[in-house]
Amino acid sequence: MTMMKHVRFAKTNTIHHLSKSISSRPLPDELLRVSTTPHRRSRTSSQAEHPYALYKPTNVLHPHLPIRLHFLLAFSPYKTPAIHYDLSLPFSIIQQSPSNSILTEPATEPPVSSLTITSPILKWSITVTPPPSLLPRQSPIPYVTVLDVLMALMRDMNIPVTSSEYQTLPSHDATAKVNEAYFQRCRNIADSASRTVEEARGVKRVDFLMGCNKFLGLSSRTSSRTGEMIWELNVA
Repeated sequence: MTMMKHVRFAKTNTIHHLSKSISSRPLPDELLRVSTTPHRRSRTSSQAEHPYALYKPTNVLHPHLPIRLHFLLAFSPYKTPAIHYDLSLPFSIIQQSPSNSILTEPATEPPVSSLTITSPILKWSITVTPPPSLLPRQSPIPYVTVLDVLMALMRDMNIPVTSSEYQTLPSHDATAKVNEAYFQRCRNIADSASRTVEEARGVKRVDFLMGCNKFLGLSSRTSSRTGEMIWELNVA
């Protein structure tokens, strides 16, 4: 029996929501650990906890100003990532705690109302926008936050691929690596019942990263077609 016969797929792309109160519980330390020395740029003491404090939330989009990414999300090839984030972990453990106020800071400086994430490995792009307000008569935050980016990545990586999408893998070697990433991800689940459920959900987009699930940050480039700023996902 070959490995290929065990691989499963979804008939359609769906997201399995495993938590009904994602934003109400603490973010696990093993998922998110902010470095105490994320970068060395000069800041005043009032800016130490809020790197973008000088930008008002109403300043949603500044098309003529250069855009800088929040240090938690920025890719730096010669530094340890400021955030420890495994894209293969279950969706339900991405939770926001009130004590993690840094996660609600703007993802960019100046703030933007949307941003697009791509990857040279994946065939999909991810558009990140602020979520609607969950409370009556409360206006939604008009800009993308750090948490919005992390949540969008987790939601997209958790989408099962279809058989036709799986067939687009370019080579036998790539297929074997995706298969092994799927099997390893399932093997990492200690509970047998939960492991069986996850196996039945089949290959997911995160498996197309071929085991490179560690988030290293986003780097920028300009779209040659639209001129839009695009953020490229870096993983290891």
